[in-house]
Amino acid sequence: MGLYIAAPIALLLSLAQTTVIRNVTLFGAHVDLLLLFAISWVLCRGLGEGLMIGVIGGLVLDVSSAGPFGTATLSLAVAISLAALGEVNLFQGAWYLKFIVAAGATLLVNVVNVLVLRLAGYGAIPWAALGTNTMPSVLAHLLLVPLVYGVTKWLARRLEPKRVEF
Repeated sequence: MGLYIAAPIALLLSLAQTTVIRNVTLFGAHVDLLLLFAISWVLCRGLGEGLMIGVIGGLVLDVSSAGPFGTATLSLAVAISLAALGEVNLFQGAWYLKFIVAAGATLLVNVVNVLVLRLAGYGAIPWAALGTNTMPSVLAHLLLVPLVYGVTKWLARRLEPKRVEF
């Protein structure tokens, strides 16, 4: 049931990210609400639903991008897999876990994007530019993660209780 609500939200977030949110910056960084929603969903509902959200949103981002097809989907899948480590982690209930996962996922998405672009033969992307673009994104995501996680957690609890898995 949760995926029936989360998938359209991911679709809307990815469409908004390619149109409206593209022009919005926070500390000079572009905000990736799809990434924040996907990792929040993984922390609330699990890896399976989170990967579906990442694939749906990543495909929309890939279709609207000039880069190699699959770059956004791959980078989101890798970041969502990192978030799943937080889901099964010993410190799952720790308040700071969502911040660590958001920072790590943001770093990972940017590194994967740069690696794919370099391997595809796109213009030289200096690693210094990765630092100047990524660090403001990490800061912006750290500021937004409580809001996005709070809304996602509320939504996940309202839809249905978490499943018990063995």
